[in-house]
Amino acid sequence: MCVRWKNRSLSLIGKVLILNILGFSKLLFVSAILSPPQWVQDRINRIIWPFLWGSRIETVARKSLVCPETNGGLGLREFRVHGPASRLAILIRSISNIQSKSFFLIKYFCGAQLASIGNHWAFLRDNATPSALSSSTFYSPLLRSLQDLQFPVNFSYTSKEFYTILLMKVTSAAILPSLWSPFVPRFFSLRAHWKKVHDNFTSNHKKTSRG
Repeated sequence: MCVRWKNRSLSLIGKVLILNILGFSKLLFVSAILSPPQWVQDRINRIIWPFLWGSRIETVARKSLVCPETNGGLGLREFRVHGPASRLAILIRSISNIQSKSFFLIKYFCGAQLASIGNHWAFLRDNATPSALSSSTFYSPLLRSLQDLQFPVNFSYTSKEFYTILLMKVTSAAILPSLWSPFVPRFFSLRAHWKKVHDNFTSNHKKTSRG
């Protein structure tokens, strides 16, 4: 895919759209079910970053580029975060629906641990059904993530919200230099500012004809 697009005059924003829509779509679908090994993530990095920068030096940190646009990034999907976010959402959605075919399987492996994480899952700790002494290798990292996360008010446990909260742990948003503070109004909003940023570096190159 990258070979077909790399010779075109695309901006960084255009390349991010290609990667997000065409490059990651199948990978993200699979990673929602299976946890990819490290070599898969390494190979993805060897493909996407040379494509994004045209095999040149990377002038912006990767952990900043994957930030949302409102935080100064380009919104490039972070593959190592998107998979766990999807799996966490599926886990919570399944355990919240007793009619789900996987409810009792998840309750067996994760019920006791989930009950200790949140009061709203306390009903999963009972003696009516068997419970595993320890979770499986698939569920263990998901349960550790749930224990480490601080959920905001009205968190809905969707894959999108899990992705947002997990992304904050691995990214570094662009910083507004402290020297700017005397020259901007007190009501200045950095999030609103980044929405309006547009320069020649990120714009597509357009050829003009002289007639």
